[in-house]
Amino acid sequence: MAARRSIRWPMWMVVSIVLGASGAGCSDPCDAAAPSSLHCCDHSCDDDVLIQPVCTASGWGCPQGSVSFADCPGPRVCMGPLPGNGP
Repeated sequence: MAARRSIRWPMWMVVSIVLGASGAGCSDPCDAAAPSSLHCCDHSCDDDVLIQPVCTASGWGCPQGSVSFADCPGPRVCMGPLPGNGP
């Protein structure tokens, strides 16, 4: 039985090294392009500056200091302040 175990051990090591080196089982959360439905607005929903999504550890998202269109209420998103509401 000891001889059989000694043969299997190197075999599993080789398999795990090959799989690890090939990246099998591991993937980058941003391997695919950013979703076309993800849009970000700089600073607030009333700003009119669009910001590109960024890759984070959990996938695509809006960069710090920006908001996603999905987080903005109403139909006016990233269109600037309403007339009379700005300086």
